[in-house]
Amino acid sequence: METTDLLAVLRILVLVVCIAGAAKLDLWQRRVPNEYWIIWSQPLIFLLALELLVRGADWTLWLTFAGILAWLSSNVIGVPEVKALRTGAIEDWLVSIWYLVGAVGVIAGALKHGPAMMAMYNLGDPYAALWCAACDTVTIESQATIWMWLLGLSITIGFFDLAYRARLLHGGADAKALMLTALALPWWAGLPVMFWSGGPAGISLVPPALSLLIWTAVGFLTLPVITLFRNIKRGDAKPFRLAWHAHRMELDEIAGKHVWLLEEVVEGADGGRSIETRMRPSRGSRAESEVERVIEELQGMGSTSAWVTSKHPFLVYLLPAIPLTVLLGDPVSLILGALGL
Repeated sequence: METTDLLAVLRILVLVVCIAGAAKLDLWQRRVPNEYWIIWSQPLIFLLALELLVRGADWTLWLTFAGILAWLSSNVIGVPEVKALRTGAIEDWLVSIWYLVGAVGVIAGALKHGPAMMAMYNLGDPYAALWCAACDTVTIESQATIWMWLLGLSITIGFFDLAYRARLLHGGADAKALMLTALALPWWAGLPVMFWSGGPAGISLVPPALSLLIWTAVGFLTLPVITLFRNIKRGDAKPFRLAWHAHRMELDEIAGKHVWLLEEVVEGADGGRSIETRMRPSRGSRAESEVERVIEELQGMGSTSAWVTSKHPFLVYLLPAIPLTVLLGDPVSLILGALGL
């Protein structure tokens, strides 16, 4: 086993332990503090830095890596404020300098390794081919490959950051977990993938962390099937619009459980009261903010149970997706390969 392969295995082990602990916290408390991610990011950053050292990364790559870490830090420590800089806050000035150094690294890396990467993959830039002709090809290609990997890492982190800000990822812990995953699985090199996970010229179609997200989504797709079979077994197969994603729970068991109540007593235009059942939870509704009172009203209407849908912690499904990603690789490539594309 090569040193880079060993470092990759160590990163995987750290990631598994980290996500397992985070999933436990998320399952019990529905909260994972920032301090948790800060602590677990340290060994991953150390291992990734060791790999850059072993691969002989030049100064532009190190500064690019510093820029990526600066971007990640903004999700846990925030960004410097102009007001704080004017007052001479040391911490804010240090972070600002860190951002500046990272930006210099990104620009310098693009200028130095961009042409080499274009020449490596025959992207049709005559200047790139001429630039590489007078260089140590082996060294240049190695450095350009690392720069391409770091570029992919930054794009992956940017995707997760954008997904969180667009509310596609609802929990801050979910976004931080995926960003930490990107640090643990920054590229396919060194991972013990059983099947081919690359496209043309050995370029993976989907980065490891994004592949992990896809495998996690596959796990979520099994939930409706499992829920429906359980309801059929209990005799709650109707109505189908609820049976595939919700289940009935005794009213005296709902309070304090991690579920969304889908039923609520409402008053009609004629002054009559009836039980309304929603297909999905409504944000800010009484069923969410006044659960105990709504339960009392349902009991007053003669109900003993109500439809609820469970709050499934994302991290619980992220954990089993790690071995799937590490061993099976990119699911997109697997599907395209199965289709003969």
